[in-house]
Amino acid sequence: MGLNRELIGKTYAEQEFVVEREKMIAYAKATNEDNPRLAGDSPEMASPMFGVVYVFPGLVEVFFDQDLMKDSNLGRMLHGGQDMRFLKPVKDQDVLKTLTKIENIEDRGSGELLTVGFSSKNQDGVEVLSGQGTFFFRGPPDPDKVKKKDGPTEIPKVLFEKTLHVDDDQTYRYAEASGDHNPLHVDEEMAKAMGFPNVIVHGLCVMALAQKGIIDGGLDGDPSRLRRLSVQFSKPVFPGDDLRCIAWDQGGEGGKRVLGFIMKSQRDQEVIREGIAELD
Repeated sequence: MGLNRELIGKTYAEQEFVVEREKMIAYAKATNEDNPRLAGDSPEMASPMFGVVYVFPGLVEVFFDQDLMKDSNLGRMLHGGQDMRFLKPVKDQDVLKTLTKIENIEDRGSGELLTVGFSSKNQDGVEVLSGQGTFFFRGPPDPDKVKKKDGPTEIPKVLFEKTLHVDDDQTYRYAEASGDHNPLHVDEEMAKAMGFPNVIVHGLCVMALAQKGIIDGGLDGDPSRLRRLSVQFSKPVFPGDDLRCIAWDQGGEGGKRVLGFIMKSQRDQEVIREGIAELD
């Protein structure tokens, strides 16, 4: 395969990021956030998912590491999942330093799974965010391989359901606010060349919409109580889609309440599976 397993354990140079109110506001607008504590002219704190903005420069270092990629290329990469642990609210003028590390590379038969860990600390040395992203690099197509089809998620009892709309210009706004200008999200011709009918919505933007559903539906609008959000991306989302965040109670863990959730499109496809939200 194409990824260099000798780089498992490699830690990349620390990336510094200064939080600015304008960037917090831009991210809130890009994710259709209207919570008064996260949006408006004077947000109290950054959206928890704003973490992807200051983590992104470290991921870029990984993806463009020529020692890692060998004969792999980003055109074969799919964002498999994301796990974010929110340890302390991030506010305007915080100075954040993020370390990024290659945690694992696995052979999955049809490709390779790259796991990248990250940790961010503020100017006081306090960790504000930790987590992992998983990225699947597809191998050459195998016509003899039978594709596994996942069945629908079994939901024990729906706790709440929230509907979230994806705007027609969502991907362009999100690309500007997040720094992720992958052509699949902003170039219709490129998206069609890769087999999609239109540009596809960033997975992390969909995750931010899920965050809104969880905060509004399960936290009475209090974003400071969200401690973890973890998802697996399963189907593409397109501009104009209507998504449903469907959540259920999974009990408690370590003193925290745990919700399970999925996101479904109007096509009745699960676009996010295995969602986990830990709440105070």
